Amino acid sequence: MDARVVPLSRISFPQAMAGSVGVFGISLGVAGLVHTESGHPFFGVTSEELLGLALNPAHNVLHLLVGVAGLAVLRSLRASRAFGHVIYFFFVLQVLVGMVTASVPEWNLLGVDGADNLMHALLALVGLAIAWGPEHLGEVRRRRR
Repeated sequence: MDARVVPLSRISFPQAMAGSVGVFGISLGVAGLVHTESGHPFFGVTSEELLGLALNPAHNVLHLLVGVAGLAVLRSLRASRAFGHVIYFFFVLQVLVGMVTASVPEWNLLGVDGADNLMHALLALVGLAIAWGPEHLGEVRRRRR
């Protein structure tokens, strides 16, 4: 792994993916907070939904934190790879918690539903791509030859 900081014009695949997760997380968090006007209750299941995803303010704040972290690591390949590992484990944990709270709804502090679980599973896979994917997409094409 390379610890150097590169200019934004030459970012690697993991850095671009981390930045994409950052933009997605911030967008989803802001849209969720704007959509859940009252903000009450902060934890738990609410009747609020956006694009099929259940919303509550605590869950939206977590989306914002993941988004800010994704943008914060954008300039370093090493930090982006570490971010990939962290979001992989974080979102796998989120999927497991979502599966448990499906059968024990009173533990569902983040208001997670099936659509959230699917999104969290996909984000865990994105975390793997960030952590273990090639530094540059051209490397994949060279390896196939």
